[in-house]
Amino acid sequence: MNTDTDQQLKLPTITSPKIREFVHEWVAITTPSRVEVITATDDARLIQEALDAEELLPAGEGCYYARSHRQDTARSEERTVVATSREADRGVYNNWYPADEVVATLKARMNNAATHKTLYVVPYLMAVPGTPLAPFAAGVQLTDDRTVVLHMIRMARVGIHLFDTLENPEFFVRGVHITGNLDTLRISANRCWPGMGISRARCVINCL
Repeated sequence: MNTDTDQQLKLPTITSPKIREFVHEWVAITTPSRVEVITATDDARLIQEALDAEELLPAGEGCYYARSHRQDTARSEERTVVATSREADRGVYNNWYPADEVVATLKARMNNAATHKTLYVVPYLMAVPGTPLAPFAAGVQLTDDRTVVLHMIRMARVGIHLFDTLENPEFFVRGVHITGNLDTLRISANRCWPGMGISRARCVINCL
């Protein structure tokens, strides 16, 4: 784990210029109070922190129960978009938008959305190191939700050291997940994209 609360962000465990650039960009946008670079060895500590914060509830030996916010929804069709630079990529059943428009809108919505929170940096590999799929399975997830980190540790191999096994560690999926302030969530009866009927709610962006 690497923790930093200084204005000048330091990420000594991350040597990749591309990953550092990605993290610095989103720290500047979301302005968290604290940044942690996660490895799988942080799992037990994070579970205890989540229990102490009542983000997890015990549900038997080695089992835990987590509830989402009462106003939150993981996903809805009309608020899920596919964004690319070419309209020719539009599918029959998806909501397509120009990538530049989507990224600009989400950056605006995520502005200062992690203030007074910890931003977790989760480097991961969704494949066995050294296998043919590994070069396409690397990613870095940024999130302000501790339970998301715990799920990532269970779904993937987590740790910046995994990038040392890749032929091109500069190629990775970039993911940003910000919950914002769900207590002030406002849901509009109208489509919230691009008019943003949800105010400072959960935002997710994934790209290469």
